[in-house]
Amino acid sequence: MAHLERWANDKMKAAFVLLAVCLCSGCYTTNQQRPSAWPPNRALVKATEIQGTFRDSDMRMRTTVCSGEITDKIVAMVDCTLTIRSSDEIEFCFTGPNGESVRSEWPYVVKDGWLITTKIQGSLGNGMAGVGHVSLAMRIADDGSLVVRKRERAVGVWVVIPLGTQNDIWFRLQRVPNQAPEPTAPSVTPRAAARVAPAGAVAHL
Repeated sequence: MAHLERWANDKMKAAFVLLAVCLCSGCYTTNQQRPSAWPPNRALVKATEIQGTFRDSDMRMRTTVCSGEITDKIVAMVDCTLTIRSSDEIEFCFTGPNGESVRSEWPYVVKDGWLITTKIQGSLGNGMAGVGHVSLAMRIADDGSLVVRKRERAVGVWVVIPLGTQNDIWFRLQRVPNQAPEPTAPSVTPRAAARVAPAGAVAHL
């Protein structure tokens, strides 16, 4: 009888431990719909249509592309320039107010009218270790802004507690207008005026 009681107690302890792990583990899910107030976005025909400089005012692009390396320098970045470097690589260049910059290259494909770029990201520190798969689907809206759909799937462990996240969110970056001044046409002396002899000139015969 004592043996059966110990066995039952062990099973109860194991059950309580399993229940505690299940209750303490974190699984976070965000499913956001594209805001209906945004202007329509058009399907891409070629990757280079996505190129341009956009204002990353809420830091969403920076914190996604530079995940795991957020520093004061990254926080100070203002603009994000997208450049197609090759048939399968896009460059994100974040530029600060004083011209400092941070660059990152991601692979991409154009599918169903979207430029889709994905990357595996890992993190380690502060008692947490994890790995995640991040995907950005991008298009240009009718007003020239950049429409981004971010999908993120990540798993990890904090101390001994398993964690998981699934995020599907949308954000939009406004295009930065071209600040370059219009070229000024050089002053040209009319040919007819150039042939006029200066006043007081005397012709020599």
